[in-house]
Amino acid sequence: MCIVALCTNFHFKRKLYYPEPETDLRPMTVAWPKSTAIRKATTDSTTLDAAKTSNEELPTCTNSLFKEYLRANHSYPEEFHDDDYFNLKLCSVPKIDDLPACWKRLAVKKVVQLGDSQGYYFAKGFVDTLKEEGYICEETRRAKRKNRRILNTTYYHTKEAKAMDGTIRHKDNVWSCTSCISFTELCVAKDKSQIEIEYVGIVSLKDVFITFESNSTLNANTFIEFLFKVYLHNNYPGLILFAPPLNHIKQHTSIPAFEDGLKLMMQKLKPTMRKNTRLFFLPGLAEQERKRPAKATKYKNKKYHGNLATEQIYLLTRAMWHVLEEDMLSENSNIFSFANFVNATKPARELSRDGVHYVSKVYSQIMRKVIGTMCYVE
Repeated sequence: MCIVALCTNFHFKRKLYYPEPETDLRPMTVAWPKSTAIRKATTDSTTLDAAKTSNEELPTCTNSLFKEYLRANHSYPEEFHDDDYFNLKLCSVPKIDDLPACWKRLAVKKVVQLGDSQGYYFAKGFVDTLKEEGYICEETRRAKRKNRRILNTTYYHTKEAKAMDGTIRHKDNVWSCTSCISFTELCVAKDKSQIEIEYVGIVSLKDVFITFESNSTLNANTFIEFLFKVYLHNNYPGLILFAPPLNHIKQHTSIPAFEDGLKLMMQKLKPTMRKNTRLFFLPGLAEQERKRPAKATKYKNKKYHGNLATEQIYLLTRAMWHVLEEDMLSENSNIFSFANFVNATKPARELSRDGVHYVSKVYSQIMRKVIGTMCYVE
């Protein structure tokens, strides 16, 4: 008997989600296609035509295939099989094989996951996937709070940050994310190779609760800039997993403002990236209005910029791809994304814990798909 929250594969009927933006969302910096246009781009593209029919073997999901799909459709794939959770109609995600060898080949010794509470659960899903592959993991550091709403920023006062010629300035921001608690875990494989995974909580692209002032070129005016120019300067990750905090961004930020903020963030982040660093953007997840608890009644069916939460997260995900498309399509790009998780999770109401977050297996399944595609040797 299979308990739905613990099954390796989830089975349920799904209805693809293709929202049509309301009038007050236009004009935008990108012309959003209507429902039929999105469906046509997904089902009639030359990339999908090259795939096999349902009675034949699908091609393997690879970063190259996704890149060609993005070039043709200005989007990552959006359609999934009706009977298998996160199984794409476009291609078949490869299974993980010899994970320590993959990390060695990709020169990944440290992974940093950024995001709000969704990012926190993605990081836990990453660790769970490592454990399923035989790793033994232990938490080595965790941020603390001065109280439920105020972070203690001493977590970021590492020797790497202190060694810089400058001054760390921080203020005790009252965060709207009480579960965005940064932590670090060290995981050891059976062959004794190690990989470190660190989650760093962020609730916007412009957080300023830590800044850095110096006479050198390492000045940092936002928290994200501080992370990569100062905090991680001497321990830079080989893999950055970024789940933009769309659940928070949707509340106060319009689509054009989000695009502008993401462009500015990338201008600050890209120059810090090392030659072999991979930057992976995770799409958003659907919110489930009927699963919101009583204490969150004020958010039920609430509209943001004229759209329900899931509609706005969908549009923000498309906006993310629009901003990043040129970078992701460049010849030697190390910037990637994955299929549209909004469409994958919208029918998964029974797997939602509170209308926003999902059971842990959902996050580990997503991480397994992402890692499998990343590690596949073409």
